[in-house]
Amino acid sequence: MTIRLFHPLPLLFLLLWGTGCAEKPRSVGGSLIDPNDLFTVADTTVTAVSDSSYTVPLLAGNGVELLTGRASAADEFVTLIRFNDVSYVDSLIGATIDTAQLRLYVTSYADRGALPVRLGVYEALQGWKETTFTNDSIGAFAVGAVPFGVFSDSANAGSDLQTLLDTAAVRRMVTAMTDTNAMPFHGFAVRAEPGGMPGTFGIYSFNAGTSVMPRLLVKYTKNGVRDSLILYTGEDTYGARFTVPPVLAPFEVRGGYGVRSSLRFDLSWLKDRPIVAGATLTLVADTAASRRSIFSPDSVVALLGLSGASADASDSSVFVIGTAAYDSAVGKTYVFSLREITQRWVNGIYVNEGLRLRPSYETSYADRIVFHPADHPVAAKRPKLHIIYSSK
Repeated sequence: MTIRLFHPLPLLFLLLWGTGCAEKPRSVGGSLIDPNDLFTVADTTVTAVSDSSYTVPLLAGNGVELLTGRASAADEFVTLIRFNDVSYVDSLIGATIDTAQLRLYVTSYADRGALPVRLGVYEALQGWKETTFTNDSIGAFAVGAVPFGVFSDSANAGSDLQTLLDTAAVRRMVTAMTDTNAMPFHGFAVRAEPGGMPGTFGIYSFNAGTSVMPRLLVKYTKNGVRDSLILYTGEDTYGARFTVPPVLAPFEVRGGYGVRSSLRFDLSWLKDRPIVAGATLTLVADTAASRRSIFSPDSVVALLGLSGASADASDSSVFVIGTAAYDSAVGKTYVFSLREITQRWVNGIYVNEGLRLRPSYETSYADRIVFHPADHPVAAKRPKLHIIYSSK
């Protein structure tokens, strides 16, 4: 006789199926989540309620690059250079200085006219320190009237500008460095020659590498023996000088001149403190009024604004970088991701004092970026903050 074994699992499945069909199942979602606790997702775009431009003093000596030359007939950049290699110049005591050549390495240029653009080397007639000299200090700064030497090279980016200097000026520099009773020598001022073609140039400072920083090659004769030395350490900075004070656009940033802007949005309507999933700031550039070097990174820094007596009050540890983009409807734009900052504004972690904007490399380039302001007649060109958020 053959015995067939019976497996109970199929019968169990049939019983469960029958039980499930006998009664209509409850809504699982309704039994687990209170409808009042559900979140809804929404998005909106708000326009800035205020913007303004202002100027601040810049400590230009902190950077890797210096600015020199003339951006227009109304303004110019003057670079100050002072060598302080005291241990090296001891070799020049009692020596005859045969030649002295100043070398500067060009990193960038903007607004350049027809070549060559002539840059002169003059005497700085006042004392200065790179740690305290700001870009607006050059206005009343005294500079010699007769150049010690003139650069007449093409001044292309990557070129090494060279000029022979008046050896009497270098002798005075050496004497001031080695004799405490001698008249002080405050260094050299590099500026555009009067009547020359316009052009703003970036040159490497003493903060750059040895092969590209300012160098002074001195050839000399001492005790009948000819020799040479190179000075390549010292201090440097620059300032912006105006014959006509600049007129600021309502909403712009400008490198080299210390022009920055503030921008604010009203977010008081977000009263229930939602979760911010995304926040994108878009600024539309006025390309006709803007000016940018082809060598500079095309970006802008937005810092968290703080309350204070200064229009530039900000938290430098909280910032975002906006990069250039193109919108077919409005043209060139700068786009910033403001999700974290917006979330903290909404949560009350930060008081909404707006943003403070500046060029990304404001001491290295003389870029001027003009944005369309909040009161622009074309609504699509106004500063906008697009927010995606969820709330109960």
